[in-house]
Amino acid sequence: MKLSQIIEEINKDTDDDFEFTTLLGWVNRALDLASDVMNYEQRVTLLLEEGVSDYEVPPGMMTLKYVIGSAGRYNQIDLLDQVSTGYKRWGNIIGFQNLTETAIDMYYYSYLPHLENPDDVPSLPFQFHDIPVLYSVSKAKYQDEEPELYSTAFAEFNQRIRELERFVIRNQPPENVKAIYQM
Repeated sequence: MKLSQIIEEINKDTDDDFEFTTLLGWVNRALDLASDVMNYEQRVTLLLEEGVSDYEVPPGMMTLKYVIGSAGRYNQIDLLDQVSTGYKRWGNIIGFQNLTETAIDMYYYSYLPHLENPDDVPSLPFQFHDIPVLYSVSKAKYQDEEPELYSTAFAEFNQRIRELERFVIRNQPPENVKAIYQM
């Protein structure tokens, strides 16, 4: 579903015409919330400069999975460690220590890309393109002070997020599956 179709669906479900910027904010917030379960994989190659050890992490990075160079995988080391070879993470900075590499590949999970243009398509599996619609409808009902309709729409949104999480777990390699305990 394209962004333009998502917007049409929201307006149809709410019997309202909200401003595009309002709806776009809700749609992108829904994608941010879905990012927690999507494990949206990204890779970036950092070209390391001589004499520079600290670099900003890529925008939107949630979880760093691997740092790999030509010598193999590097592990995260303690911030106080001044001897080991590897990388240190603090806030939005990644620092490399005792590396002779000129390039490093970083593999990470990131937030889903935000939609901006009418033809943009969410980076969700197609069967879950209703997630931004449900979230936006719940926000519209909250804004319109319709608590019952808000609760229903938000519960549907949360149910679809749980279904997305189960879908992601079923379709990812076993080493990436997080244990989920439900009581």
